[in-house]
Amino acid sequence: MRGAQLHRRGDSNGAWESFSRAHALAPQQPEPALALGREEWKRGRLVEAEKLVRLALRCRPGWPLGTAALVRILVARGAIDKARRMLRAARRQNPKNSALLVIEGELHLDCEEPTKALESFRQAQALGAKQTAVVVGLSRAENGHGIALCGQGKFSEAAFAFKRASDLDPRWPAPHVNLGTVMQRLNSVLRARSSYERALALDPEHPTAHFNMGLLAASRGELSRAEQSFSAAKDSGHPRALHHLAVILGERGRFAQAVKLFEEILSNANELADASVLSNYGVALHGAGRRQEAETAFRLALEIDETHGPSLRHLIKLLAGDGRLIEAARLNKRFDRLPKMISNSAS
Repeated sequence: MRGAQLHRRGDSNGAWESFSRAHALAPQQPEPALALGREEWKRGRLVEAEKLVRLALRCRPGWPLGTAALVRILVARGAIDKARRMLRAARRQNPKNSALLVIEGELHLDCEEPTKALESFRQAQALGAKQTAVVVGLSRAENGHGIALCGQGKFSEAAFAFKRASDLDPRWPAPHVNLGTVMQRLNSVLRARSSYERALALDPEHPTAHFNMGLLAASRGELSRAEQSFSAAKDSGHPRALHHLAVILGERGRFAQAVKLFEEILSNANELADASVLSNYGVALHGAGRRQEAETAFRLALEIDETHGPSLRHLIKLLAGDGRLIEAARLNKRFDRLPKMISNSAS
């Protein structure tokens, strides 16, 4: 089919026109209807796509390729229950069809049901499904299972799941990043760093891998390495990297640069900045010798969160340094009344 060749070349318009002509010439043939339905789906025209794929399935009932396409279209339209019912019906007709089990596994992944996805992919593997589809599906299911285990606090079990995911699909960076996160949580620094490095070898611009490397380095006092990682994370588009980079610059005594980054954060904020950003901005301003502006930043942070311990602590220190001891003492009493976890928390 000429349309398939055009599709492989990236000519979507040419492919669509070719499939349209083929379908017009043979409207009761399932292959052109399915091919055109897939093209409509890729263009976001889901209603037209569903009609065409249903036509293909009427011409060839139980067709796994058609079933797969329709399930994906129904999921895209938010009709998850319809997709499930259709897949169950198809499986009843073809209980030993491994391709349908792969589709079922993918549906479970779409619905964030990694344990069920694992079961489907393993059954498909036992029935001899195409190795690539099963391996990719199993890898994603193991990764999703690991994320679910993290949510339950089962970090050691999660680590094994992420390791299985990375072994199944060694060129996918996500499980390496997730394994690094778990190893970091379990205080296994070398294994965490090794996992992030493997992820970055696969995707040198992976924002989360760079960001987590920065957190790891900062926690160990490796400020130069943290700065490099947060800078790379910022360039890769990580949303929290700029704040952390500004904090590191302040900790390295480069207060003017830190202030500039905090002002960039505050000018780009879609909503009122949180207390932590304002508190750290105040620290940078104080370090740069801009004491009055620092005081304003700390007070703004406390307007947002009156229990923000770091802002209170920094403001008390600033006031005491300025000789405003009565006000500092009054705030110190307020600080002492804060719950210990709040008063000791870092900015």
